[in-house]
Amino acid sequence: MPQTPPRQLLRARLYADETKLVQGLIGQTGLDQPARDQISQRAVDLVRAVRSSTKLGLMESFLAEYGLDSEEGLA
Repeated sequence: MPQTPPRQLLRARLYADETKLVQGLIGQTGLDQPARDQISQRAVDLVRAVRSSTKLGLMESFLAEYGLDSEEGLA
């Protein structure tokens, strides 16, 4: 059965060298270094904000209500 071009592309990348693959994908974005730096900094800021938040997320709230030692929590 012949593979479609998207599937061929996925197969070719399945065992590709990750560093080379990522560098190639970054080059395809068309973003210059200042834009990439700005995106990276925004990502860092978002992660820090999430980590410093004391508000529980949906999953944390659920697990606080129904621990993994209950049938509901396991379900």
